[in-house]
Amino acid sequence: MMDGAPAPVHLAAWSSAESASATDETARLVYQAHPEYYDLFCDDRTRLLEAIRSQLLEADSELGNTRILFAGTQVVGVHSWYHASDTDVRKMVSLRILMDVLDPSLAALERLRQFKCELPPIDPDTCYLSRITVAENVRGSGFGQLLIRDFEQEAVRAGCRLVSLHVRGENHRAIRFYEAAGYRTVSPPGLAYIGMHKSLPSSAAA
Repeated sequence: MMDGAPAPVHLAAWSSAESASATDETARLVYQAHPEYYDLFCDDRTRLLEAIRSQLLEADSELGNTRILFAGTQVVGVHSWYHASDTDVRKMVSLRILMDVLDPSLAALERLRQFKCELPPIDPDTCYLSRITVAENVRGSGFGQLLIRDFEQEAVRAGCRLVSLHVRGENHRAIRFYEAAGYRTVSPPGLAYIGMHKSLPSSAAA
C-alpha cells in the first residue's frame, strides 16, 4: 500500500504524449503482466522494455489499445485489449516489432512456437484482454477490480457482449480473481494456459 492520504485515481488511454517516466513504467508493467512470453525472446530486460515501448507506439499492435491507471501521477496498473477478430493482424505486427528490436535466435523462435501450442483458441466474437496487471507495491488496493471493470466497459462501448482472456493454469491467484469477477473456464484441460469468458450485460457500460 502507498503511504499517506490516498492519491486521486483515474484511468486514461496511453498515448505518445505521456511523460517518459509514465511510458517507462507502463512498459515495465506490460512486461510484468506477461514475462513468460517476453522472456522467450531474450534475457536482456533493457532491450525487452525498448521493444515494449515500440509496441505501445504502434496502433495495430497488441498494445495499441492500452489504458493506464494512475494514482496521482504514479502509473499503478495497465490493461490492453482488442477485438479478437483482429488477433492475427495484431499478433503479426507485435511479433514484427519484437523481431526487429530483439533479433531473436533460432532457439528463441522454437520456444515461441512451443508457447503458441499451449494457448487455446480465442472466440473471434469476443473482446480479448491481452494484458492486465497492477504494480506490486499497490496490490490489495482494489486496482485490479478497477482495471477489469474498465476493460469490460470499453468492450461494451465497442459493441462486445462477450469478453475473453488467457491465464496460466498454474496461476491460481489470478484464476480466483477472474472467477470472482464472473469469468468461467471455457477451454479443454491439458494446456499450460486456460481460456476464460464472461458475458456482459449492456448495463456494464454504465
